[in-house]
Amino acid sequence: MAKSGIVYHPDYLRHETGNHPENKKRLIVTMDFLKQKGVLDKPQIKLFSPEKTPVEVVAMNHSMQYIEQVEDMCRRGGGMLDPDTVVSAESFEVALRAVGGALLAAEKIRTREVDNSFALVRPPGHHATYGHGHGFCIFNNIAILAKYMLKNWGLKRILIIDFDAHHGNGTQDSFYDSPNVLYFSLQQWGIYPGSGWYQEIGEKEGKGYTVNVPLPWGTDDESYLFALQELLPPIADQYHPEFILVSAGFDAHYSDMLTNMSISSVGHGKIMETILDVAKQKCNGKVAVLLEGGYNLNAIPRSIYNVISHMADLGELLDDEQPKSDQRTREEVKRLVDEIKKTLKPYWKF
Repeated sequence: MAKSGIVYHPDYLRHETGNHPENKKRLIVTMDFLKQKGVLDKPQIKLFSPEKTPVEVVAMNHSMQYIEQVEDMCRRGGGMLDPDTVVSAESFEVALRAVGGALLAAEKIRTREVDNSFALVRPPGHHATYGHGHGFCIFNNIAILAKYMLKNWGLKRILIIDFDAHHGNGTQDSFYDSPNVLYFSLQQWGIYPGSGWYQEIGEKEGKGYTVNVPLPWGTDDESYLFALQELLPPIADQYHPEFILVSAGFDAHYSDMLTNMSISSVGHGKIMETILDVAKQKCNGKVAVLLEGGYNLNAIPRSIYNVISHMADLGELLDDEQPKSDQRTREEVKRLVDEIKKTLKPYWKF
């Protein structure tokens, strides 16, 4: 039975965004649901409360000018980092604690207190770039964590898997020329932020270490899992990651209002099952999961529950309607996977 950590702090609710899709209700309904299901009382679950991370750690991935801009904007009561990204008076401090949550999630695995972990943090991070906040994101939690681990833990190969429906452009940018982080992303093609085409494979020493799977509108569980299982295990088998980090967005759910994908909560659980299988084979099961998107308040707690159920061997999965598989989409995804394999053939064997 795996031991799993859940990282959470009530201060994450103090990043006030009003009626914005990325709001505190996402975590309120999730924590209430996990309590209702008795998850936090399970013997294999440990709940951890993070501290705020020092600014110099954030500066491993962001410019001091940008960090000071966010701090100043919050000190003046808040504002907009871009047309989509709200900050309020306490958002700077909350964002520091979100990064702290990411670091704590990985640290508890490193010290073997748990086998894997899920950091239920906000604000999310994977769109934030070196000098800008974008797409609801202030600081790039997972990129900061990966850079911290490379510098302070002596790691050489970290695999980041991003299954948010929106491409993690900020994370990709952070490691585009580096072989020390392999960024593997599946996303809906043609929506914000417009990046993540399969020919974006990295540059310089990082060429081949960025893998993008730009999925078509309507991709369902069957087609999504086909793409994941055709590409991730063989690449991971050759890369030999020492640690796996996951940007877990749940906005590919069929009910999400910001996307056009057809993943079910069961599908989200199976995505995590595939990732865990890879982790068990390659890095002793070391997986730290960080929350990104997911905006339907009925769907996100159920999907998170199914992910945690696989992580902690809870023995129960919550079913929901699974959209019917579409032949056209299946064929389109198969063609896409073939094209990705051809593009990556100089770097990986399939």
